[in-house]
Amino acid sequence: TLTAGEVAFADARTVTATITAVAPDQSSVTLQTAAGSTLTLAAADPHLLDWVGVGDDVSVTYTPGTDGTPVARQITAVSPPST
Repeated sequence: TLTAGEVAFADARTVTATITAVAPDQSSVTLQTAAGSTLTLAAADPHLLDWVGVGDDVSVTYTPGTDGTPVARQITAVSPPST
């Protein structure tokens, strides 16, 4: 039996941001960082975006795609800050 505890991607970066748009066909997602930068990522798998929506705070691991477009590999929900 082989069990993976964590998956690593070469040249991966991780960003925490708010989703500002999801393509209707779930091929891409646009994020805005706390610093105000906007980043559009292609989805490695459209099902990666099944559970997310505009306004969600997420942590996204992405890699450079073959054509230079960043590709989202993993998306994790970020808990809202405690008040």
